[in-house]
Amino acid sequence: MAMDSVSGDGADLSEVPDISGPRVLDLTRRGSPRRSAGDVSTVDAGRERAAAARDRRAAARDLARATAYLRVADLDELTGALQRWPGMVALRRAVNHAQLAGWSLVIAFLDVDGLKQVNDRHGHAAGDELLRAVGSALRTSVRAEDLVIRYGGDEFVCVLDRVDLHDALHRIDEMHLRLVERVPDRALSFGLAELRRDDCAEDVVDRADREMYAKRASRRS
Repeated sequence: MAMDSVSGDGADLSEVPDISGPRVLDLTRRGSPRRSAGDVSTVDAGRERAAAARDRRAAARDLARATAYLRVADLDELTGALQRWPGMVALRRAVNHAQLAGWSLVIAFLDVDGLKQVNDRHGHAAGDELLRAVGSALRTSVRAEDLVIRYGGDEFVCVLDRVDLHDALHRIDEMHLRLVERVPDRALSFGLAELRRDDCAEDVVDRADREMYAKRASRRS
């Protein structure tokens, strides 16, 4: 009797399906797939990258908030200009960048004419209003990358990046016009100095300051 039709105990095996070969492999693949060690390590690495990206985004948000706070804290409350100490830090940085890059930079040293007389005749509230007008005129006449620093009580320093003396003079004229629009009987005395290769920040500020006083003296004589 043929072996493929009857088993050793006499049972007929002709109707029993053959479960050998590929069908056995199919049965072992049913259900949840098992992950290899390589798959697990890939998943873990992806999670770590995602967590690191979240941490970087959070750190960037914190830095942006801190920078915005410091910028506000560095501003003079009355005029909106940078206070002297943080302003000089920013000026030194601008001088270093300009010297390394080889581009021009001009310092304008400005003094508000007649502030003391305004305070004496009309009170300090009127003097504060004049300073607000000066701060607004300066800030709205420069570009976003330029600096406006309240250097002293009625003294301001403007840092004009990548301009020559001719362009700087044009910007000072704009400042005068904006100031006169708000305070018709007031003006600014100013001096200009262009950055030299061997200058430090204090050198160029000092030259602009001395030019301002020389112009004022010649005007009075």
